[in-house]
Amino acid sequence: MKLALLTTVWKRHALTRVTLRRYANMRRYVPVELDLLAVGSEGDVSQQLVEAEGWRYLEAPNDSLGAKWNAGFRALADTVADAVVFIGSDDWVTNSLAVVYADALSRGKRFIGWTDLFFVHPGYDHGLYWPGYTVPHRRGEAIGLGRCLHRSVLDEVDWAPLRTNVPPGHLDYTMMQDLGPLIPDEQRLVGSMGELGLVAFDVKGVGENIGGWQAFERDAVQVDREQLFGAFPEYEIDELQQVLVDAAGIEAHRPARDGQESEDSGAS
Repeated sequence: MKLALLTTVWKRHALTRVTLRRYANMRRYVPVELDLLAVGSEGDVSQQLVEAEGWRYLEAPNDSLGAKWNAGFRALADTVADAVVFIGSDDWVTNSLAVVYADALSRGKRFIGWTDLFFVHPGYDHGLYWPGYTVPHRRGEAIGLGRCLHRSVLDEVDWAPLRTNVPPGHLDYTMMQDLGPLIPDEQRLVGSMGELGLVAFDVKGVGENIGGWQAFERDAVQVDREQLFGAFPEYEIDELQQVLVDAAGIEAHRPARDGQESEDSGAS
């Protein structure tokens, strides 16, 4: 089984570096072959950052974001990856993702994802647990981070699963509108992080985000950030903590300026 992890990168170099390293390290811990591809838009700057962390690199314009993601998907079409997983360049997921996904794909699942998420922010000592979408038409929907598409699904959309003419905050929702009819319920595995056996968090407040801290805070509960970090290797969290400390020193307590409120979980 071979999984491709796909991300897009734009600025936020310190955070991007430690996040890319998180998934390069994952290769050492899991019995699953991982192909790591990052799509950047800053020329040599982003290419050198990405390749230094063991990822393959593709250059594409940052506008539109949907087209940028699709460029990455199309670059993976000629590989032997069985499926592609969305990973944001500010998103951390435990090693269990690769094992859980490989098992599900081997059992005939063509779409995998989870519904909830943790958040951390340099301006706060606590984290947030967000239980997922609450609006009726999205309740139970897999968030953007971690969505896994089997290559047979991608074949049906010519390896371009995202719309190119919608704002970034609508990419997750419109993707499910387009792909949902192609994937029968019995070919999906969607549950909470706990049900799938993984832990994931998104970093807010370090550069630009799709959906700021306050966009999720009203529907979330506070959690112990250190306990959340305990799910990851200590040396990786030490590096992330330094990024958060540096960001707090520059832009402490600026959650309202992370980005505009969004319908989406911020998979980009």
